Amino acid sequence: MLLAMAQHNVDARYGMNTSICRDQINYHYTSPPGSSTQLSPSLSFKDAPIDLLSSNFTGRKKELDHIGRVLGTSRGGRTPTRCAIYGIPGIGKTQLALRYAELSYNWQQYSVIFWISGASVEKLNQGFAKVLTLVGHPDRDHPEQSTRLTSARRWLEESDVNGCKKWLLIVDNIAREAVVFLKEHFPRKNSSGDIVLTTRTKAVAEAVAAVAGRQHGIIELCAPDLQDAAGQLLKEAGIDQADTTSASIVGAEALVKRIGSLPLAISQAASFARQSHKSLDDVLGLYQSPHKYEVGLLMFFSGLLRILMV
Repeated sequence: MLLAMAQHNVDARYGMNTSICRDQINYHYTSPPGSSTQLSPSLSFKDAPIDLLSSNFTGRKKELDHIGRVLGTSRGGRTPTRCAIYGIPGIGKTQLALRYAELSYNWQQYSVIFWISGASVEKLNQGFAKVLTLVGHPDRDHPEQSTRLTSARRWLEESDVNGCKKWLLIVDNIAREAVVFLKEHFPRKNSSGDIVLTTRTKAVAEAVAAVAGRQHGIIELCAPDLQDAAGQLLKEAGIDQADTTSASIVGAEALVKRIGSLPLAISQAASFARQSHKSLDDVLGLYQSPHKYEVGLLMFFSGLLRILMV
């Protein structure tokens, strides 16, 4: 489970203080022998795109604790522990991974967090190259892609001697065609690292979570329970839950049931209610009308517009 720790330094790109800058990270590798300048004792940064984490994220405590338990389980101490999360589109896999990254970094469970898109082999190539850039590795500009990939893997395997206490690598939205590439370039040793993976299917989750014939943790992400889903709807619709009546809560739960409790669908319904200045009961009435499909499309484009405006 997640360990409660003291507040940690957060990367300056996210509007907070940090004890190490990019030049110091680079200097860790390029300082000439005998230099009197003190090197930074450890790397500390968070590369996860936290700005994409919804300010209305709610619930999922059981799932967050489950990830923490999986990654906290010793598996011989030889390889990074992997936890694969799978579920249908819109269920909130990326949001869950972002929330875990934020909490675990702020509580000092990890000193470094990397974030890579697994949507294609090209994205993975770019992501592993970015690892070298973030740590100021001398091979970050190497012309050979194979050299950059090997250097990224070796750095993750030897991070304990490179000024990194413990790292977390998150590979988000892994496509089926990316599995073989990942299995080739994942770090093969170092108990000081953990890996969180998200994907849509159980088959891909099982493939990327398997290490040397042994299965690491796999979590199926399902729809949130009714109470959490209704809470998300009220929060995103701008309705103060402290002032809600039992009738309002019942109405929110009824709408959530109608749209299937998917976090993405809930966000779309809340966005539609706010932009159209309709109550949740009005939105539910529209969804129960003969025009429910048109309403569904309006909700979809309302949510899409909100995302594009972020």
